[in-house]
Amino acid sequence: MNPFFLLQLFSLACMAGFIIAGTLVIRLFFSDPLLVVLGTLVLSLWPSGIVHAGRIGNEPMLYFLYGLGLLFICRWWVLGERRDFLVASVFAFLATICKATGLLVFAVLIACTYWPFGALPGRQPTKKIDQVVVAFLLVAACSITFLHPPFGPGGDDWLIGNSSQLVPEIMVGNKPVNFVRFNPVHFVTEPFVDSGDGASRHNVIHYLLKTSMFGAFAFTSESDGIAKVMSFMLLMILLYLLLSVIGRQRLSMTRFLPIYLSLAALVAAFFFVRYRLPTSANSDFRFIVPATISLTVLYVTAIGGHFAANRSAYAWIGVALMSAFLGLSSFFWLLAA
Repeated sequence: MNPFFLLQLFSLACMAGFIIAGTLVIRLFFSDPLLVVLGTLVLSLWPSGIVHAGRIGNEPMLYFLYGLGLLFICRWWVLGERRDFLVASVFAFLATICKATGLLVFAVLIACTYWPFGALPGRQPTKKIDQVVVAFLLVAACSITFLHPPFGPGGDDWLIGNSSQLVPEIMVGNKPVNFVRFNPVHFVTEPFVDSGDGASRHNVIHYLLKTSMFGAFAFTSESDGIAKVMSFMLLMILLYLLLSVIGRQRLSMTRFLPIYLSLAALVAAFFFVRYRLPTSANSDFRFIVPATISLTVLYVTAIGGHFAANRSAYAWIGVALMSAFLGLSSFFWLLAA
């Protein structure tokens, strides 16, 4: 049997595991069947998941391990079970030796452990011995990951192991304007991006959002119309999410602390790596695919908040908007197959 086919099957299995882990995170926070089903559909049908499901590499495994790590961090944060804390640290270790991005699981776990603004009511402090276990696993993971090529002596870069393999054609601008400039009209009217061509690849936000839907791949012109509609709908989804989460109560922020911290850590690491090595490849959403769990939880939270506040019309707008986007995404990839 073709070994590449087996590797693709393994990648598909990892993506399936990532979706299951994300679904369990959603079920941990929500009991409403509508919200759980919508969240599961978002994780299953989000375009970037479809793009990278069969990708051969260590990233699908990272997504799976990161998802499991975040799941057990959330379980420990909400339920207060010591076992979940220790299991989360093990998955943080495995994620880190899979890819350096796994360090962010450690970062979220440690930040929650020492969060200075209070935990959920009734949750007990972490035992000292458990903190020692996390420290040991963190040191072990860093030793395994960074003390050998391509990171260690004779390696390319202390953080980006394949930096010497990146070709000059994908180098992009690295000025502050490249990180903040975003033209929504151009975003909608330009259907796709190319890692080696086009001015938009220099604009981080534009490239990040586009690759979250279509990757950096070329498609036939017949797909342009659907891609433009999806781009517009993505902006509407982000606007809906932004307007809905503004003004959340502190208890809600505390309850979802691991979700917020995971999203913040992934985004911060993304911008750091993009700044350190300015290439269009490092602007790709595939490096922060686990952020879809956090974004999904926040979106579902927004809808649930509207229902709870008797703003059903706003809630159903969110449901309809996301459902239409996922439907178009599925149709797009069926055409592209």
